[in-house]
Amino acid sequence: MYENENSEFMLKKENCCTKCCDNFKILREKIQDRYYKDLIKTMQVNFLTNAQYCNWVKDSHSHTLIISSIGRYHGMHNNNGYNSSKSALSIFTESLILDQKKELKQATFGLIEPGIVLTEMTETSYFSKFFGVTQQDASNIIIKALIKKNKSMIFPFFFRLLT
Repeated sequence: MYENENSEFMLKKENCCTKCCDNFKILREKIQDRYYKDLIKTMQVNFLTNAQYCNWVKDSHSHTLIISSIGRYHGMHNNNGYNSSKSALSIFTESLILDQKKELKQATFGLIEPGIVLTEMTETSYFSKFFGVTQQDASNIIIKALIKKNKSMIFPFFFRLLT
């Protein structure tokens, strides 16, 4: 009789573990699916849309500044999609600048890589309190770079020293 009770207990335990494992697998798949979708969306917004725009204007007589991020140089906690997309954008833009020059095209491009700009995205960053620049200051720097037709710029100066 004891053996039968033990077998029944083990069967219940096995069923419980199987259900937990199945639920965990479903949860993991949902998290991975959401993560993947977020990554694709971030790449679409930060990289592919810019690349498409550059392709559209590369034969014009214009100067276009591409805003990337200093985050392209290193990974950061909870920013893997963002930093990956900015890295792709920066490398694409650097290559485009070289191609345009080699092909003697009229359109020129510049690459702006700001450090921490004070926004909702950076409000929880420890570094933003000490090293961040306001959105207004960032805008002024970018406008000056556009007027001067800069090819590349990293700001604030402290972050330029770090990279």
